[in-house]
Amino acid sequence: MASTSPRSEPARPDAGHRVARDNAVQKVWPLLGFRLHDS
Repeated sequence: MASTSPRSEPARPDAGHRVARDNAVQKVWPLLGFRLHDS
């Protein structure tokens, strides 16, 4: 989980995109596994 304190990490504009992508991947993998099993 990403920290919300601006003092804990230097400013990184890409950090939010990385966290959002990681969260999306975590949610999509179970669905893809179901589709692979279904095929």
